[in-house]
Amino acid sequence: MKWAATFLRLAQQAITKDESLDHLTYSGKIRDMLEEHVRATGLTTTVRLRNITDPDFKDDFQTEEKSEEELHEAFVRKAAELKRVTRELVDKNPAQYGRFSERVLEIIRRFEEGQIAAAEGLKDFEDLTGGIDAEAGAHEELGMDERAFAILRIMEPHTSEMDHAALQCVAVEVGNLYAGAQASQPSWFFMDGYKKELRREVRKLLRPLELDDANAVRDEIEDYAVHAYAEGH
Repeated sequence: MKWAATFLRLAQQAITKDESLDHLTYSGKIRDMLEEHVRATGLTTTVRLRNITDPDFKDDFQTEEKSEEELHEAFVRKAAELKRVTRELVDKNPAQYGRFSERVLEIIRRFEEGQIAAAEGLKDFEDLTGGIDAEAGAHEELGMDERAFAILRIMEPHTSEMDHAALQCVAVEVGNLYAGAQASQPSWFFMDGYKKELRREVRKLLRPLELDDANAVRDEIEDYAVHAYAEGH
């Protein structure tokens, strides 16, 4: 199992070009064996990472007729793809997608430690993919635009008893505030004075919600808004 775990990490690097893996941490013999295995199987050249929106993305989840080797290759590919997908989503909004990124790492860890087989890991990845899809469309069910919904997700962990409808209203108001800034001052995020004024307005909108740390929420919203309401969005 130690061999499988080591190979998985190297294979993931071959796919994702993850520089965090240092080949020098392995003995010369093991390193040579790993690199030869990756070269022989063609992982460095034949594996194409697909986005979650790719029509073929879910093909790996069809496990019934796959051999054990094919299951392992599918698991490694999905691990790399979902690590990349969730990392990109977390960069946009950690509050909304952080739990998915953590879940990907947890599934990989369990596989490396021999707690689950490749087929079971692929089933977990399939369930996680469904969760990401559901989250991406959740704003439509509430009648909110995507950016206001992301702001709602930032606020939710900081309140307990608050009426959710009230949270939604404030999220929409905050979104409208930044959308207005984007329309009137497309480069608002470079203007310190304007950003300070927007923070003050956001703080006023948050005050009735009795959040556990309104200033931290305000700052987290601003971090998100700088990217989501940037010029040309």
